[in-house]
Amino acid sequence: MVTKNTQKIGILADTHGSLPQGAYAALANCDYLVHAGDIGAQHVIDELETIAPVTAVLGNCDYPEYVTQTGSVATWAQFEKSGVCFLIAHKPKDLMATLRSKGILQSVASAPECVGIHGHTHRAHIQKTGRLTVLCPGSPTHPREGDKPSVAVVTVEDGSVKDTELIEL
Repeated sequence: MVTKNTQKIGILADTHGSLPQGAYAALANCDYLVHAGDIGAQHVIDELETIAPVTAVLGNCDYPEYVTQTGSVATWAQFEKSGVCFLIAHKPKDLMATLRSKGILQSVASAPECVGIHGHTHRAHIQKTGRLTVLCPGSPTHPREGDKPSVAVVTVEDGSVKDTELIEL
């Protein structure tokens, strides 16, 4: 019998101190959560942790005293879920610099699949190139340029990204 290791990773950014009920509801069935910075208040992390464990990074409007149940919040983070690598930084340029420094931007067929996540722009987008997916979930509180409030969910399974969804709230 083959057992699949499937997990849903909920992603949000740029909450700036509030977590709308729609964002909470959209992420409620996730196994793990990522906040890509500009958290705005500790209670946002605390509320998210009632859903699932959280990895968060600091944004340009944040303070270093924010913590998750697993420790302090830094300027970038990396973890693995179901064999997929996740790298998070608030600003797109910082994410790209981290991806470059770790050699992830090189197209190596044997490299693990990776998801790079950033916030800061408040504009939702997904770009997939080879084994790398770069995404910004937009903002559930302050979208820009006519975008709707949004979050994202990435489904990973046995070393692959199976689905990436932007959810308008």
